[in-house]
Amino acid sequence: MTDSAALAAILIPMMKLGGYPEGSSGGLLAAGGVIAPVIPPSIALVVFGAIANVSISGLFMAAIVPGILMAGSLVLAWRFVSRGGAFQTLERKSRAEILQALWKALPALVLPVVVGPILRRRMQAAKEKVG
Repeated sequence: MTDSAALAAILIPMMKLGGYPEGSSGGLLAAGGVIAPVIPPSIALVVFGAIANVSISGLFMAAIVPGILMAGSLVLAWRFVSRGGAFQTLERKSRAEILQALWKALPALVLPVVVGPILRRRMQAAKEKVG
């Protein structure tokens, strides 16, 4: 919920500028905040798994479909509610602008792919050393 509160301070004024009613904007952010603990990797699932001694990877696998269904339902509901409204939309970016942004973001996108296996190998080596 703290994520929603932090984002609301930024997103609600932006949505008001786009013509969205303040109440609907707040409702959308609140509904999205409820989905966050369900979609993996969720801190709530990790804490629950650790306390209840349940497989965290199993919890993640079990939460994927409900999380996608909740997010899809929210998209459909918001699309239905906002239909017919005179809301301001952003202009679509050109393919060149999208590719340029992707190129700039490439180091950040590749970093988990590079760091993940390194950390996994280091942790495996530490486990083997311990016993």
